[in-house]
Amino acid sequence: GLLDLLVRELIANVMCEIGEMKKAYDLLRPAWDATAGLTDRQDRIDRLSPAATLGELLGELGRFQEAKSFLEDVLAEYDKLGLGHSDRTIYTRAALAEIALDVGDHATAKTVSEKALSIAQAATSPNPELVHIARDRLANALSGLGDDEGAIKLCEENLADVIARKGNDSAQVISIRASLGHLYREVGKIEQAEGNLRDATERARKLYEPGTPALLQTLSVYGDFLDGIERFDEATEILQEAHQTATLKLARDSQTVIAIDGRLARALAGVKRYDESIALDRDVLARVLKQEPLDDSQVAVVLWNLVKTQTAAGRPREAIDSVATYRPTAGWSEQVPPFSKAALELAIGRARLKLGEIELARASVIRTHAWFAEEGRTKGRYFKQLESLEADIAAAATQPAVATIPSSNPSTMPITR
Repeated sequence: GLLDLLVRELIANVMCEIGEMKKAYDLLRPAWDATAGLTDRQDRIDRLSPAATLGELLGELGRFQEAKSFLEDVLAEYDKLGLGHSDRTIYTRAALAEIALDVGDHATAKTVSEKALSIAQAATSPNPELVHIARDRLANALSGLGDDEGAIKLCEENLADVIARKGNDSAQVISIRASLGHLYREVGKIEQAEGNLRDATERARKLYEPGTPALLQTLSVYGDFLDGIERFDEATEILQEAHQTATLKLARDSQTVIAIDGRLARALAGVKRYDESIALDRDVLARVLKQEPLDDSQVAVVLWNLVKTQTAAGRPREAIDSVATYRPTAGWSEQVPPFSKAALELAIGRARLKLGEIELARASVIRTHAWFAEEGRTKGRYFKQLESLEADIAAAATQPAVATIPSSNPSTMPITR
């Protein structure tokens, strides 16, 4: 009954803290389904307590579309109960925003997060934890849309609030500093970025046991930052540490391990260990393709990295062949947001240019512009990469034609859909 569901929620939360996401979901979901027929209004309200946790667990298991539908149904239930604008909905809205962020749908994440923050701040006595959560999701959404300055402002507000309430050594401080590190990097303030990320990593090592998902995530973000500023050796070292620990402590097909391995593949490409990077990307793709249901958004992200690496390795024809192998012939499903399609198309355009296929590269640029416009993106790191590609295409168009690179025959796995 309802009591069983609420007890299981407490146990599931403990399981989540030690990375046992699948076990937590399998424990919680049957009790949720068993209480679907409750009729008493207060019982129906209490039943919604673990909804955000269930939605987040579906996301952790890579079942993003299912998570989105589930959380939207929960919000509809709150509306039926006359609680659609209560602070009870904030955890659910935050979970829904997180799912949107996971698949790169930053516009939806922004809309959902703004609503959550509005509700949290409108309360007679605002709950600082709810305000914090809503600000955090909104900051991530703004960053995804290229408004990094706006995101920094929200994160700095959260950091000041948390330090005032809890001091410098809380898990929230670690998380916020990791976010600030990423954001300051995006606006070119590398010193502030590294300071925040180094601080977050040092505090995480002290606070968490090895293998704790929060520590692995912090290491992963710091390694990704070092890769982004071309300190590839340091990035590879940190990400290999995270990879080795994660594969010992967590399932290889968990979202935490998949994210770490994707970043490690990028770092390996940075130190020109292209064969290892490509092999790891293909391994990650194999894991993603085995998930039920198949999540096209993850396929698109890993394929984007693979195409970039193959092009950087001087194998642009192989990159185009990978697209033909892994991209569905019927087109991406609706779960793939415009940003993910744009980023992949940008990489394809770069490969086309390397092959001397100027008109096909231009077509990729046009498609990339359209997808960025659909999301509302007009600035940011990826938009600058698009402008750089346009300039390179224009320069290449004035050069004499050169022979294209012959097709390769990479040993790629067939995609089953």
